[in-house]
Amino acid sequence: MTTDGTPGPLYPDFRSEAQRRSDGRIAAAQSHALTNSNADSRRADAMIRRLQAVREQLQSGPGDPPGLIDVIWPDQPGQLPILVARGQLLLRDPAGPPPGAEHDDTRTDGDQGRDPTPYDQAVSLLKELGYEPRKVHDEPPGPLPFRTFLTRGKGGAELVQNRDQVRKATGADVDLNYVCVTGHTVKDEDTPELTAVDPAFPPAGIGTEPIFRPITVAVIDTGINREDRTDGWLATIDETTLNEDPLDVLPADGILDVSAGHGTFVCGVLQQVAPQCTIVVYRKADTDGMATVKDIGNAIIQAADDGADIISLSMATPGVADEAPAALLAAVQTVQDQHPDVLIVASAGNNGSEVPMYPAAIPAVIGVAALNADLAPADWSSFGDWVTCSAVGVGIASTFVPGVEDEANGTTQNFGPNAWAIWSGTSFSAPQIAGTVARLCQLSPNPITPVDALQLQLLPGAPNEAGYGAKLLLLPGS
Repeated sequence: MTTDGTPGPLYPDFRSEAQRRSDGRIAAAQSHALTNSNADSRRADAMIRRLQAVREQLQSGPGDPPGLIDVIWPDQPGQLPILVARGQLLLRDPAGPPPGAEHDDTRTDGDQGRDPTPYDQAVSLLKELGYEPRKVHDEPPGPLPFRTFLTRGKGGAELVQNRDQVRKATGADVDLNYVCVTGHTVKDEDTPELTAVDPAFPPAGIGTEPIFRPITVAVIDTGINREDRTDGWLATIDETTLNEDPLDVLPADGILDVSAGHGTFVCGVLQQVAPQCTIVVYRKADTDGMATVKDIGNAIIQAADDGADIISLSMATPGVADEAPAALLAAVQTVQDQHPDVLIVASAGNNGSEVPMYPAAIPAVIGVAALNADLAPADWSSFGDWVTCSAVGVGIASTFVPGVEDEANGTTQNFGPNAWAIWSGTSFSAPQIAGTVARLCQLSPNPITPVDALQLQLLPGAPNEAGYGAKLLLLPGS
């Protein structure tokens, strides 16, 4: 039972009291690190610059270079630094190609005797401003009708100026290719920490009930890596060359990258609350926990087209002037139009402010904030009237990956086979909501959509708090 007298967590804690106390000390340190990161912008700035430097160094090396990032630095108090793909603007073609089709790179104003459209005018103006369309063979096709235009030598602020100029002159839908992240503005000192637990799969008392309907949850994240696991956890999740988390590439130095294992951890959270659901993983974020909104938008549509009932996203970005990224808006609208029963759940972010974070703040998306174990709001959680609900995000225990991790104090920590870790963030609140909705759908003898399961079964009766929505105690946290 919580300190305010409300019932205990919906799902049991498999840890001993001694282990909970030990994990609680880890969770307190993680919360402290996240809260300090929000209070001292220099930490985030330093981390961003370090990540930029690593990517720029690797850009000239062998293999596929990681995407370069630029930063739109805040010019007013309360704003957040915004990451964008370097030198990229996205232009929406209202006609749009059929899924998987190639764009016409030679299209010009007045083709086929017609008057120039806003799209044609935008293409011409972008070229005048020094942008060229990315060739089809350089960019995997996807269902989003956005073309990428590239330029050199322009920082984030100038990209915004060019975007606004093209919008004003042509009325075309052009936007930045924002970069979503899995943690704080970037993940700072909130690192996963080893915990000495070895729970059975499926968890005791969960996963043995009769299932009336199969449910698929799509996880769009850093991928999955269940290498050497022999404990049953994650075994039912397909791992392929397309969705495997490589763990150590930025740089390849024998140390886990800053967001390595993030997707694996999210999958473990899902299996704790819905062990009988089907989990399909889409690797769109790199091991720094970064993904462009174009890649995420394509994955959202692809997951729905592939048959996902629920889509779980543990990534977020703010927008310039709090505006939602066009690519994410288009993706969510496409799913609403073509797959209205699909539920999209997204983490609210770890910025400790009311600044809207996307995709969580898109009205059709279920934004999830983070709570402490006693249901008090986590100091570092993003919040606002755009948040639908919240769940415990402090000291969540879940599956992790093998490897060596650098610690904030200069030491290292080794994760072996069947590793479990403690981690904190809204990243781990969101999959609790996605998984619990999946389980409600599976256990209902009368067919119910994920949207109705959330609105009619999960949220009613929960205590509410302004900025955090319905407060749900699902996994216990630490």
